[in-house]
Order: sequence, then structure tokens, then C-alpha cells
Amino acid sequence: MTHPVFAILSAGGSSLEDTIELLSGAASTVAGEETSATAVVFGAAPRVDSACRAACAMFSRVRRVAHPVLEHPDAEMIRELCRRLLPPAAIVLMAHDPFGMDLGPGLAVHLGAVYLPDCLELDREGTGRMSAVRQVFGGQVNARVSADVTSGAVITVRPGAFTRPEPPVDVSREVDGPSVASGEGAGEGGSAQAGEKTRGVVPTAGVIEDWSSKVFREGVPGVGRRILSIREAGKGEVDITRSDVLVACGRGFESADDLELARELAEVMGADIACSRPLVDARWMEKTRQVGSSGQTVSPRVYLALGISGSFQHLAGIKGKPFLAAVNINRRAPIFQVADVGIVGDVLEVVPELTECFREGKG
Repeated sequence: MTHPVFAILSAGGSSLEDTIELLSGAASTVAGEETSATAVVFGAAPRVDSACRAACAMFSRVRRVAHPVLEHPDAEMIRELCRRLLPPAAIVLMAHDPFGMDLGPGLAVHLGAVYLPDCLELDREGTGRMSAVRQVFGGQVNARVSADVTSGAVITVRPGAFTRPEPPVDVSREVDGPSVASGEGAGEGGSAQAGEKTRGVVPTAGVIEDWSSKVFREGVPGVGRRILSIREAGKGEVDITRSDVLVACGRGFESADDLELARELAEVMGADIACSRPLVDARWMEKTRQVGSSGQTVSPRVYLALGISGSFQHLAGIKGKPFLAAVNINRRAPIFQVADVGIVGDVLEVVPELTECFREGKG
């Protein structure tokens, strides 16, 4: 039996382009050569339309589900909408981010499907079975699990775990193409062709199908939660998302005063200071400097991790392929699994020596 493969996206979510690349890589692994994956994009116009066009760069088929109530990613509502549009025994993929962690477990219950969260690798094991690699014990052990997916599966994949595959369409040339107008489309399950033409780099073969009227035929789902407002986090005095060089501090520092050592090193390196969540929880640094799944996503050229263990929540906030150097007193810390260079030692002893080395190098 060939299982249909779907990737769930929210136009109102953060890091949409990264999520599209992540899910397209996971989908190509799961779908194989027998079938192609379909992206399902939920949202409100006009953002849902630009999200669908972006998804077309990596998916040959995109289902558009648009409605004003989907302005913000409401997992409870989208869970019910997924039940209406997904076929039986589907393999459903989503990112292991706050939206996916909210949506996934309940969706698996609704669909009567297996739930595989926070996967690093996925492999098919023949008809009706799939294996996945997950981290346990705080990321210190990789465990391979095998699951019966005969009735389908809901899978969340860790950001950064899957690389971008070759796009199924040519997005390299500038052409005239249609955009989907708000509330319009070619009908249920048909290719959307409405809207004024826009010029830009667009896919030449990806198909957008408007499923809005079909999915909302039963009306807007009644849900228990209601989003009252969205508050944007302040940017702070430094926007670490734009930094080329970052010195990130973790719980290896014993007090707020110890952070002065890292600041001196950052000044010599011409870097900005970042941190992991424990330092924000301790109120040693502001939230705008936190890197991770509940903080900022950064893409520097150089990332120096000081006293950071390297949990997946922290590593999820590091994109691209920076040169990653780490200092940690625990030689088994997960950060050393991804670091280009590692130093086993106490940050309070190593950091002053690094600062002096950089000073001598500049001199």
C-alpha cells in the first residue's frame, strides 16, 4: 500500500522558508519514488497566497486553505480542518516547533495514526513500517524506533534535520504568473488561476489547488480557544539575527558577573553576545539575546558556544552552516557532536585565555 504524504504549513508561522525546505527534505525521504508529497498551506489572504507560491518551489502540488479565521496559526482549528481534508492512512509531516508540537499529538488521535515526534531521521522499512531516529536523555543518546504506519502517521521533524532536496520545478527564471486572489480559486480541488498577474521568480510547474470551499463546507469548526492578540517581541539593542559572529553563553557561567568575561571576548572578536534559555530564566540576559526554539533563529558565520550543553531546543535556533566552536566542561555534551572545534574545560578558565590569544593575534 502506498501512503499519501502531506506536509502541513501555516502561513502565519515563523521561519516559513526554513520550514518549507525542512518538510520538503523529509517528504522526499518518506515518499520515495513511488509518490509525490503534497503541501497543505493554512492561512488568511494575502499571506497564504505568497506562502503557497513559496511552497511551489519545493512541492509539485500545494493545497491552499484560506479563511480570515486562519490569520493566526490556531492548532486546535487546523486539527479539525486536517481531519476534513486528509485521506485515510496518510503520512503527515510538520516541523517540531511550537505550532507542530501543539498540532501533532491531537491530530494523531483524530486520525487514529501513529505519532512520531521530534525525528532526526526517517526511513521506510517496507510495506506498512517506518523507522525514525530520535534523541533521548536530553539529547545524549540517539534511539532508533520502528513503527507500524499501516493506519498512517503524524510525524514532527526537528528543524535543521533534513536538507533541501532538488526542487521539482524550475524557479530560476523570471516569468509572468498568476497569483491567487483572496477567496477565489478554481474551485474544490482545482488549480487556482484567479488574481492579477505579478512578475517575479515563480515556479513553472507547481500546482496550487484551492480547497477552501470544500474544507469549510461544514462551516468554521467550533473550538475552545480564542486568540485575543499577538504581541511582537522587542528587538532589543542588538538584533542577533543579523550578526555575523556570535559569542553565546550558557549555564557554564556561575553568576551574572562572570558574563563580563564573555563580553570582553566578544569585544575583542568583534562579536555580539547571545545566550541560551537558562540565562534568560535567571534574568541575567534579556530575551532578545536568546537563541533556540523559544528564542531567536540566527545564521552567523561564526558561533562560539560557551558553557552550552547543546540541547536540540538551542540548536534548533542555529541555521545555515556556521563555523561552530564550543567550550564545555562535560566532554559528553551534545554540543561537541555538531561543533567544528571543541575545548573541554571550564569556561571561567578558558575564556580569559581565548581573549588574550585574540588580543595577541590582533597585535
